[in-house]
Amino acid sequence: MTRKILGELIVQVKRPEKLLPLKRYKVLGVAWYCKGAWIKYEKTGSEIKAKELTKVKSGDLIYSRLFAWKGSFAIIPDNLNECYVSNEFPIFKAKSSNVLLEYIYLFLKTPKLWRYIERQSTGLTSISRNRFKEDKFLNLSIDYVDLDKQKKKIRQNAVLERLVSDIRLRITASSDCIHKIRKMILKKAIEGQLVPQRGTEESAINLLTRAKREKEQLIKGKKVRVKRPEPQLVSKLSLPSGWVLTSLSELGLVNPRNALNDNLEVSFIPMALIPEGFNGSAKHEIRKWREVKGGFTHLASNDVVMAKITPCFQNRKSVVLKELKNNFGAGTTELHVFRPVANTVIPEYILFFLKSEDFIDCGISKMTGSAGQKRIPSSYFSNSPIALPPYEEQKRIVLKVNVLMNYCDELEKKMMHVYGNVKKLAEAFSE
Repeated sequence: MTRKILGELIVQVKRPEKLLPLKRYKVLGVAWYCKGAWIKYEKTGSEIKAKELTKVKSGDLIYSRLFAWKGSFAIIPDNLNECYVSNEFPIFKAKSSNVLLEYIYLFLKTPKLWRYIERQSTGLTSISRNRFKEDKFLNLSIDYVDLDKQKKKIRQNAVLERLVSDIRLRITASSDCIHKIRKMILKKAIEGQLVPQRGTEESAINLLTRAKREKEQLIKGKKVRVKRPEPQLVSKLSLPSGWVLTSLSELGLVNPRNALNDNLEVSFIPMALIPEGFNGSAKHEIRKWREVKGGFTHLASNDVVMAKITPCFQNRKSVVLKELKNNFGAGTTELHVFRPVANTVIPEYILFFLKSEDFIDCGISKMTGSAGQKRIPSSYFSNSPIALPPYEEQKRIVLKVNVLMNYCDELEKKMMHVYGNVKKLAEAFSE
């Protein structure tokens, strides 16, 4: 084994072509982390700003001068033969038959090298202008071995990559399975199949009666606006003993407003700070109430909020708000809000309902608006039938779901730990 610089093993090639107005050109990009070249766009010469492009051929080694520090290297496959690249993509071929570009490529795939390249790149502070010029590229040093050892290293790496890919597929399949388990947990929770019923507990009918009474008092005191009568609820669900069919509009306040002192510090929650998936807590910023009281959704601690816009709704961006500054706040306008009244429902139980597969799937069919800007109507959020259990049973359901979800979290962490170790093994093997 000897140490050589790349300039001793490979040479830059240039195949510039002046663009013809009517000819169509397939122009390539190179993905980060050595994920290969891909067709970025196909346009006629008249549609491309540059006056010339460079033709690539299968087997060429190319890299992006802008993103070499992100591992933007590739060997051109047969299906991209005679495509084109801009002058930001230098092209190289082997100087002799004793050099395999696949062996050079293995060297270029190491994250350790990318970190070195980042330190050597020059340009503006913007990452998109942090260039790694050809002279520095050709001055990189590599452990050079004879042709047979190059082939052996390439074969060994291929075996290792297949192993990593197989493990990735298995972890993906396992993650999909855990995702299904999470959905099943929620379905059983809101249908009364997760914990046993106890006939001695106060019926949910009494909870609903208290909630309605509390809402009537709020309406009489003009603390909330009078809502239109809710439509009669219809559900095919067979309710367990002590449960009652209701809706969020009956159980509490939907999209309520706050009346607060302008100088009060409150929490502010943009969409980016709301977690997606099956668990997590919302983060928040601190603002004065006068800054956020107009043009935003009003919030309070223990509110249940749900994103109403696609794709946030489908991604289960919903959460129970905890520990807001002075217990109040405001947030993105793309939220529906439920605020419980009279201690009749546990917010986390409502959250399980909003994250359930049936609610999500049915909601998608109810969305209104143009593509990319579709939203869940307030009526669907307010009036969808929800099965309400007795309060003590709600507590047991919430506890059970949290325990089961924690098990799912641990399984996912262990799988990602295994995958991370396999990746480290592959990287260490390549270095």
